[in-house]
Amino acid sequence: MPSTYNGIGTHYYGHKNSETRSATCHSCGRAANLESYDTRLWFVVVFIPVIPLGRKRIIDQCPFCKRHYAVDADQWETSKQLNVSGAMERYQSDQTPETAMEAHQQLLNFHQNAEATEFRREIEEKFRQNAKLQAYLGVALSGKGMAADATQYFQRALELRPDLPEARVGMALDHIRNNRLAEARKLLDFLETPGAVQLYSLEPLETLANAYQRAGQHEEALQLYHCLIEALPHAGQISGFRKTVQKSEKALKRKETMLPKRKFSWKNFFGRNQQRSAKVPVLTWRGLAILTGLIVIGVSIAAVRNEYVRRHRTLYIVSGLKEPATVEIRGVGTMRTSARAEGMKLGEGKYHAVVSGPLREEFDFEVRTDYWDRFSGDPVWVLNVGGSALLLESHVTYQRDSPPPPKLVPHFGRPFEKIEPITHPFVALPETIRMESNQRRTLSHLDFFREPPARMITYFQLNGRAADALRLSEWRIRLQPEDEEALSAFTSLAAPKRAEEVLRAGLQRRPVKISWHRIYQNLHRGREWNTWLAVEYDEMLKAEPKNSALLYLRGRIASGPGESEQWFAKARDADPKNPYPHFALGFHRAAVGDWAGARPMYARAVELAPAGAEFSEALFGCRLALQEYEPLEKELRAKLASQPRDFQTASHLVDVLAAQERSTEAAGVLTTYSKQVQSLGAENARLLTLALRRQFLYSSGDFAALAREAASDRTPAGRNALFTAQVELGKVAEAERVHPIDEPKNSDPFHFIAMSLAWIAAGDSKKADPWLQRGLQLLAAGSGDEARAVALFGPDAVPTAEQLQALGLHPKGKAILLAALGLLKPEQRKMLHAEARRLNVDRSYPYQLVRRVTAEQR
Repeated sequence: MPSTYNGIGTHYYGHKNSETRSATCHSCGRAANLESYDTRLWFVVVFIPVIPLGRKRIIDQCPFCKRHYAVDADQWETSKQLNVSGAMERYQSDQTPETAMEAHQQLLNFHQNAEATEFRREIEEKFRQNAKLQAYLGVALSGKGMAADATQYFQRALELRPDLPEARVGMALDHIRNNRLAEARKLLDFLETPGAVQLYSLEPLETLANAYQRAGQHEEALQLYHCLIEALPHAGQISGFRKTVQKSEKALKRKETMLPKRKFSWKNFFGRNQQRSAKVPVLTWRGLAILTGLIVIGVSIAAVRNEYVRRHRTLYIVSGLKEPATVEIRGVGTMRTSARAEGMKLGEGKYHAVVSGPLREEFDFEVRTDYWDRFSGDPVWVLNVGGSALLLESHVTYQRDSPPPPKLVPHFGRPFEKIEPITHPFVALPETIRMESNQRRTLSHLDFFREPPARMITYFQLNGRAADALRLSEWRIRLQPEDEEALSAFTSLAAPKRAEEVLRAGLQRRPVKISWHRIYQNLHRGREWNTWLAVEYDEMLKAEPKNSALLYLRGRIASGPGESEQWFAKARDADPKNPYPHFALGFHRAAVGDWAGARPMYARAVELAPAGAEFSEALFGCRLALQEYEPLEKELRAKLASQPRDFQTASHLVDVLAAQERSTEAAGVLTTYSKQVQSLGAENARLLTLALRRQFLYSSGDFAALAREAASDRTPAGRNALFTAQVELGKVAEAERVHPIDEPKNSDPFHFIAMSLAWIAAGDSKKADPWLQRGLQLLAAGSGDEARAVALFGPDAVPTAEQLQALGLHPKGKAILLAALGLLKPEQRKMLHAEARRLNVDRSYPYQLVRRVTAEQR
């Protein structure tokens, strides 16, 4: 490198023919955009160029450390012409994959990027069936920092040769970048075999192990670190590697380490880096005395700081109760809870808490950390009154490009808890932080979850965290029994016996929680269950004969539609302001396709309970059936203008526009909504936008796009979307692999009947029969209406309009049933399919399937 002293020396002047590439600096090891350019070296006096010393080609100059390679520009140009031209001539005379790779590499070596790109496009098609060349292109693009483009070549190479190491490593690194660690490990399993180090670099294995550690999968990380130690014993002596292994061992609370005993080395003791200096450090008595003094001062400062930290801890007192509570920490003080976290200063030790107010509780707790943890840890101690507050711990990674989604951990139900590490307790995280472009940093945040708990439950369900969703939903319904969304989630997630125990315990609450009773009644299907429930509710009505809620609930388990309507009418008369009887009477009108008759009853239920999601959904479906498109659109757009992030309003508007085949305008609603929800956080915005987009694609009939989008989504929501798309595309065999016919958790009879429709539509009646029989079997075990529906499928049965009117089934399920029945009863097909089309209003799956099957049979 040029150098000057007091303005005299050598210096570069000039800068042209610049080229950059993304790579790792050979000197400082940082990932950066390395620059190559032409310049001229001058002898300078007071930085004024005096004597030219020749043209230079600067190669791979790092923007951070400024180190680079420099060669004579003329020699560089000559060498470039000889090497590039020679390689291209060899390729032209013998067009093989080997000569193609050599020519392309020479173009890259001499930074002929445009020519290399053009040549790459030529050879990638010419040798499309050559796995080695496809893998080479992937490696070449990876070295240029074009990881996304490289992936397609690795994928192609892997399809051609599943055993090709370069292709497996390349695809594995792509999986690691996208947090698909299990798939990456399958591809790198050949590196875990004994002796692999003799043939391959184990660097990808270490990269995967580090990724497992970042994802909190420490067991898998340690398995890979063990393989590395076995293959490379000297790795166990490297400080950085040892710290990485110890981090995972600490996370798993391992008492014994897999690391070999550290060997003593004076080089390690003095920290000498042989790459930077060949000088041997010399320790004199004077130096030893100074070092000892510095150590004593440092230890003293550390001891004082440690003691200060020990005596000045913060206990955060939180509450999710509507009324404030009083918390007394004996020997410290008393504090009254509020809507925010209240901090109380105390030293580490054992304490006794007394809580009074809305509830009374006493318990002992301890605030304590290890001596060394006080220097680096970020623990937070939280006293949660009655375990009533829902707190959310989030770990957010800051980096320049494509940061991973935050890791979320809920905290609730415990009166006292130590949570670590937390860098920002009950204060907002910064929007941005200053770092180097290649750095990444993770901050942790703890605060109240201010949204309805049902949203957090839904988030866990969409991300495959069913255990967290179950624990949160059970906590929520014990604290707030009227939370219908949490109640529904708990019932769907809990084991049947557990759900029955929890729900039965709440039946005697007064006033009656109708939503609680409804879900309890729906725990089981069948006439025996309904008969037993009828006896139980008759006993309750003996004590409270005018209780509108109990009269309504008794009607839900009546033996037939006529009897049910009598109970509902009694419930309405007993309390005209109870929305449920109005809703139930409207349901019976909707079940026979009398949408005009159902509308005023649904509207009255919504008027009495505007927040009732079930009521508003039923009224919306009724108005959709009556084709009230213009007023619906006007109302929904007005509501969306005032509540732009409301998912239900946006989804309703998409359905209204799709029903009119106005797909372009529906897509515009999706685009606007996606922008509006960005303020909810990247992950929440992604999930909400994805759910609305999938609804839009299905409602508008773009099943191919729906399949492409859901193909790589392994979450339950993604699997359901893929299943739906495959059914509608006629790929029923692929759909069966997503939802197999013997799946034990699926007890919805209409799901199986819909699949029989799909197979018939695909032209295979034999495969349709097992699905139909499974659906009819489940219907036969259900309520009276469901059992009566099965009888219509008998070989000698001739369904009549009166029999159809008597079936009090949900319009969506009834439409599926009649569509299937019409295919089996050709003589009544016209009537059955006309009725199915009248009931087929809900635009979610299998709306399009029923529409297609019944339309084809007109």
